[in-house]
Amino acid sequence: MGNIQDGKVLIPKTGSLESVPESLILEYGDLLFNRTNSLELVGKVGFFRGSKEDKVSFASYLVRLKANEVNFAEII
Repeated sequence: MGNIQDGKVLIPKTGSLESVPESLILEYGDLLFNRTNSLELVGKVGFFRGSKEDKVSFASYLVRLKANEVNFAEII
């Protein structure tokens, strides 16, 4: 949750995993939504502006929403 600030998903400067399924790597335009945790954190969202090459994944308590081409233009 510390990497979601001011509506953005920040790319972590440290930490990594040995292996992450390709389907769990964030892509530009993905929106993360917190579905659990404390009352003040439920509903916290962040927009990912990095790229797949950044190899950023997300925790299981977050939901990833992917924009399609129609609504993606409205987001940016």
